[in-house]
Amino acid sequence: MKTIVIDDRQHAVNSMLRILGNIDPGGEHDGTIDPDEGIRLLKEKGKEIAFLDIEMPAKNGLLLAKEMKDIAPSLNIIFVTGHYDYAIDALRLRCSDYLIKPTDEEEVIDALENLRYPIKREEGKRIRIQCFGKFEVFVDERPVSFQRTRSLEVFAYIVDRKGARVPLRELQVVMWDDDEMMGSHHSQLRMFIGDIRRAFEGMDCPVPILRGRGHVALDTQMVDCDYYRFLEGDPAAVNLYQGEYMNQYSW
Repeated sequence: MKTIVIDDRQHAVNSMLRILGNIDPGGEHDGTIDPDEGIRLLKEKGKEIAFLDIEMPAKNGLLLAKEMKDIAPSLNIIFVTGHYDYAIDALRLRCSDYLIKPTDEEEVIDALENLRYPIKREEGKRIRIQCFGKFEVFVDERPVSFQRTRSLEVFAYIVDRKGARVPLRELQVVMWDDDEMMGSHHSQLRMFIGDIRRAFEGMDCPVPILRGRGHVALDTQMVDCDYYRFLEGDPAAVNLYQGEYMNQYSW
């Protein structure tokens, strides 16, 4: 994602940037306390989502939103404010969401999952996922090497969920049948997820994992997957399927 955060309080900008970095570590996230600087960044970088405070001394966030929409009509505006008073005016601007401070990661994820203008990805996707037969992952047609085989299995399960949120607890149950060592397994699971992140970062590729509080999900817009194309009825993908799906995993 390509986002811009504009708030007259630097700590509020920093807080939102941290949340966005956790949710979408491979995205382009900029923040500023200066509305004019925000306009410049929008023009230069072509932002997709703007998180705007409303009560700012330099420029009211509602007026700023109008100015930004004149530049980029499909820009998703998400107001982040401490006041309910402007909700009706914000809705008239066809904003994507209206969040009340203080916000948390879950609220931001919900807002991003319900954008008024869905983000369009470029057709040429660097990540290719093979589900039919043996599960494998490629970046620029080079196989991705995971440090641990269990990391690949965790990623495979996340792919199988087709972009739905996967609770970490669910992953623990799938990876380990017993509950006796759940505390230890939780630490191992976080290690596997970190391994997935490092595998993609090591190939200079944005990480296709979205992280939330207590769950993870695949950013399906970042990947080309034979299974997903099969579900969409793509004839080429249908012809590829020979009755085997991720055949190295029993679940």
